[in-house]
Amino acid sequence: NFVNSRSEKLTREEVYKKIKLFSDCYIEFRNDGYNILEIKVDEQPDGTAMGFSEGMYKYDGILESGEFQHFEGPYKLYMRREDNYWSIFNFVMPGFEL
Repeated sequence: NFVNSRSEKLTREEVYKKIKLFSDCYIEFRNDGYNILEIKVDEQPDGTAMGFSEGMYKYDGILESGEFQHFEGPYKLYMRREDNYWSIFNFVMPGFEL
């Protein structure tokens, strides 16, 4: 399950649907770039871990008309490790909201 910034739980299918709705608004994404500013991991004795990566992210979404929308700002990925597999359970990205 994913958790959004309002602490609402979302299924993987709900998140995929939101991503698809967002990406369907644009015919292309260009000029993307990012800077990683920090990565932290909190390892637990049982082998699980919580972690995040944060920094800055930018990109342009190209509309069908040829116009573009520029997005730029902080990003953050929240992850957990269970059974030696990392999974993302929340993310913050400029221009998109879970």
